[in-house]
Amino acid sequence: MSLLEVCISRFKNLRVLVLRKSSFEVLPSSIGSLKHLRYVDLLRNDIIKQLPDSICKLHSLQTLLLGGCSNLERLPKGIRDIISLRFLVVTTKHTCILEKAVGCLESLRTLWIGECENLKCLFEGMEGRLTNLQTLAVGDCPSLTSLSHSIKHLTSLENLMIENCEELSLTDKEENQDLKLSLRLLVIENLPKLENLGVDELQCRLRELLKDKKFLLVLDDVWNDKRKKWIELEDLILGGCNGCKILVTTRNSSVATIMDTTTTYNLKEQPMSLLEACISRFKYLRLLYLGESSFEVLPDSIGTLKHLRYLNLTENHRIKQLPDSICKLHSLQTLLLGGCNNLERLPKGIRDIFSLRFLSVTTKHTCLSEKAVGCLDSLQFLGITNCENLKCLFEGMEEGHLTYLRTLLVFKCPRLTSLSLSIKHLTALETLVIMGCEELSLMEMEGEDNQDLKLSLQKLMIASLPKLEVLPQWLQGSANTLQQLLIVECENLKALPEWLPRLKSLHTLRIGECPKLSSLPEGMEALTVLRLLKIGGCPDLSRKCREEDSHKIAHVPQIELDEDSGSSSSSSEEE
Repeated sequence: MSLLEVCISRFKNLRVLVLRKSSFEVLPSSIGSLKHLRYVDLLRNDIIKQLPDSICKLHSLQTLLLGGCSNLERLPKGIRDIISLRFLVVTTKHTCILEKAVGCLESLRTLWIGECENLKCLFEGMEGRLTNLQTLAVGDCPSLTSLSHSIKHLTSLENLMIENCEELSLTDKEENQDLKLSLRLLVIENLPKLENLGVDELQCRLRELLKDKKFLLVLDDVWNDKRKKWIELEDLILGGCNGCKILVTTRNSSVATIMDTTTTYNLKEQPMSLLEACISRFKYLRLLYLGESSFEVLPDSIGTLKHLRYLNLTENHRIKQLPDSICKLHSLQTLLLGGCNNLERLPKGIRDIFSLRFLSVTTKHTCLSEKAVGCLDSLQFLGITNCENLKCLFEGMEEGHLTYLRTLLVFKCPRLTSLSLSIKHLTALETLVIMGCEELSLMEMEGEDNQDLKLSLQKLMIASLPKLEVLPQWLQGSANTLQQLLIVECENLKALPEWLPRLKSLHTLRIGECPKLSSLPEGMEALTVLRLLKIGGCPDLSRKCREEDSHKIAHVPQIELDEDSGSSSSSSEEE
């Protein structure tokens, strides 16, 4: 939790916060200070029970994802104060979602309610609310018996999807003359009690709903190949106006034959043609997600998407190279290539993607040189992960490159032996994370003159570097700026450097699973702003800190040691 609090205090202008599948029981109250936050993702956190009331101070928040939070007891009482909220996904233990819970959200456009085991009713007591709601999805709520009559107040509702609600019949005893709904899409799936309507009544309602409407009907995974049934369905939906479309997916070729469809696409054989069709159709596309896809190549036409800002190809294990035309994407800001473990190289003209700010990459290369990434002058975040063959970084990069890079993450590169001297040119670097690099000792620069290393690191995390024996001297270049130092699972780290007390801005020091460390350096008292010292998995060091070295850290407000119950001093340890 304290790491999250540190992040919140550090990144005041944060706009996106993803804590999916995390295990937080509570969120810190300080989350309410992130006044620029637009997007919060807590999906699949099955431990959290409630949100802090301070979350209601997030007046800029537009998206809140709480799906799969199966132990969430309630939404915060002041949720109406999240005045910009447009997209809400929620799972709750409540039996009823009342007007006070979501009905007060006047800006809400999309509401998804799912996997609510105890939920019995929706929108009870709501009148004249959610007037801007356009999409409502309700799924996997086995105890739900009523949507209540308040649904008639959702006058802007266009898309209604209800599925897997075993007790919901959708019948009521009220007259429906005053129901002025404007639905365009209706999906009903696995509502066994819906059969109580009777086929004739259901058909009548469907005809009335579709009359003079322009609609898209999707029939997914159709197996019935009896033409008579298809004709009956076709007669039922003929009331729509010109321009209506029916999209059918099937694993049975005879189904496509009996339907007399205009065009048939074999998705298994023609994924490329489908992607090319999408590219040609959506010229103003800004986001393209192809994560976990199986494309061996991308079409050259991708270079025509001149408005594209975000391209995600993560975990594509087949793609070997990107088309050179991708370098024409001058508006592209985020390119995610992590997990593309067969990617042989980055395109030669990558410097032409001059707006690129966020890049994560996995590659088969042995070296990422200046030509590969060093030429990206706008880059602010670089993540290099799971590169099995990578041996060196930034080889040949001279001063004046990557001058805006603020965060560098190097993760699971088992053959990496050198970061090269070029790291000294990363003068804007604030966060450096190096993890899981078994051959990296960080000592390749130790024979050089480090006086000109004018680094401005604020956070350094080193983890799982078994060849690390001492911290590198070049860290002294950040003596005035380094605020957080985390050292974890460095089994051969023998001692902390004598110059450690010169890090006069250091406020957080965490050391874990470094069993060969046995003492703190002299002069630790000079770290006057140190607020948190946490040591775990270092039994000798913890013992020394309690006994002989206790005077060195007596000024630190919060100390956590091996087999220690917690803080060693006053309750004013954290702001």
